Amino acid sequence: MKRTLAMLLAALMLLGLLAGCSSEPATTPAESTDPPATQTPSEEPVEDPSDEPEEEPVEDPGDEPEEDPVQTTTDAFDATADTQMPKGFAEGSEYPICAPGEVTIEVWQSASDKILQSGEPYSDNYAWAKIEEVTGVSVNWSLFSVANYSTQLSLMFASEDYPDTAGVIGFNYNGGWQAAIDDDIIVDLAAHEELIPNYMRWVNLSEGNRKNAYTDEGTMPTFGMVYNRTQSAFAGYLIRQNWLDDLGLKMPETIEEWDYVLRQFQENKTNGAPPLDLGSSGTTSMNFIEGAFNFSSEDAVGGAAPCGIINVDDVLHSSYRDQGMYDYLELMSGWYADGLIDRDFPSVRFGWNSDRLANGESGIVPGMYTQAGDYVSMAGMAEEGTYLSLMPLPTAEGYDRKIYHNGKYSSGLASGSSIVFADSEYVEQTMRWIDYRFSEEGYMLSNYGIEGVTFDYNEDGEPMLYDFITNSPDSFGNAMEQYLIHNGTVVFLLEREESQVNEEGKKYNELWGKRGEWNSTGTLALTVEEGEERGKLVTDISTYVSEFMVKVIMGQIELNDQTWGEFQEHLTTLGLDRVVELTQQAYDRYLLR
Repeated sequence: MKRTLAMLLAALMLLGLLAGCSSEPATTPAESTDPPATQTPSEEPVEDPSDEPEEEPVEDPGDEPEEDPVQTTTDAFDATADTQMPKGFAEGSEYPICAPGEVTIEVWQSASDKILQSGEPYSDNYAWAKIEEVTGVSVNWSLFSVANYSTQLSLMFASEDYPDTAGVIGFNYNGGWQAAIDDDIIVDLAAHEELIPNYMRWVNLSEGNRKNAYTDEGTMPTFGMVYNRTQSAFAGYLIRQNWLDDLGLKMPETIEEWDYVLRQFQENKTNGAPPLDLGSSGTTSMNFIEGAFNFSSEDAVGGAAPCGIINVDDVLHSSYRDQGMYDYLELMSGWYADGLIDRDFPSVRFGWNSDRLANGESGIVPGMYTQAGDYVSMAGMAEEGTYLSLMPLPTAEGYDRKIYHNGKYSSGLASGSSIVFADSEYVEQTMRWIDYRFSEEGYMLSNYGIEGVTFDYNEDGEPMLYDFITNSPDSFGNAMEQYLIHNGTVVFLLEREESQVNEEGKKYNELWGKRGEWNSTGTLALTVEEGEERGKLVTDISTYVSEFMVKVIMGQIELNDQTWGEFQEHLTTLGLDRVVELTQQAYDRYLLR
């Protein structure tokens, strides 16, 4: 039933936003129609550098560390294990849902500018057309750009003229998800689990998935976007392998070895320029370096644990209080003083300093696994022969590393992808229409499309997308949205994405897939009062900490017992202990889900 929402509009934001919709009901492209490019699977292997790196450095900076064992977990998703995917259709799912044309639902979603500007959006989308054919459900798409999507949704709420379903990532309703259910605005999916058996197989596949699917009250407000396994850290540090080879150096694995390699690069390769790029706030991607000191500078997935919060035996604690943060800052300030870190690092918004890389100055850079190998050389971003190898996560003397990117409750399910409105005439049909995408047939269709039209199987039985998608001049992501379903309320098969990277990039699961025992991860739900109080405190604390770190690294604040004590006192004044307390309360509720 509809409720008056005008008084709530100021508190409502829908962020997010799925890709892949059309403003007209999809029509099925004839399967015999030739795709807009040669029908051959895309194969883009990247060869390793011809010269393998030597096993020993020019000088041995210290004893070799013992190999850090891979963290184990009871979670069904393990980046180093075989992919686990439900097969076929779940018991109780039958299609079609209705006779063709009998049911038409309205779907609100965001779309790329290219889709919005096309004459007939998604007229050539094979996945949406096939879903309509199989389910019998027709769709009227209401598409908006990310820029004005929340405005359009606010207008929709003000008019109380709701669609049947909408794609969301954030839904900042006054009172949270539970209030939206209690007010009969959205459907509690948990009350209708029998209608979504394919989705429920994914929910029940792991403890992390189950905890992320439900609220503290045991309701399920949204369908989520599902990864077929927890993705390893997709960003970290890359090193010029060709420089290592030239100098006869081995890959650094400890902070001590990093120090040695950086100085060798500075002396022999960069003509004195700093060889290391650093994040603008003085931190590194996904706790790459600071995690060696058990200092977490990164918020957990979903912003669940800001302010450096870590989890030691289910007791939360801010690593801003720890010696590890001090030691990390001491290391970085020393490297900066010695000219090893980019002098302009605070001005670099994302990734590496492109000018320095192009000029042959950067030797170790932050980046994503998709940028590994000879990617930068082929793209003209660095000199010919440049080869970037993924680096192993470093360890530090005196520390047993327990901080990585993922933690013990990391999940393959990201909550908050699609909601179903309670006053829809077709609640059952809408839920079943969404549920189809979580069947094997549905997730293969979303990711690969139709055999012989958008993909074929190679000699190893692996699906390979055709070149007109993988090598589209419009980018792979845009092509996926045009012809298939790239993201949103789908099962995202990581193997499909990983198949598009070179052999060096594919090593990211092995090198960056460890799970931290102390990482505080999980989709926490704070009450309205908790969220408002914590949000104000976190904003001030985060700003202060970022400024402090940058000033220490650049030598504008000398790091010593006095300045560290003052830093700790100010954190207390700003309410850091209260942030930990509020987060602990939400985390305790999360554990009971």
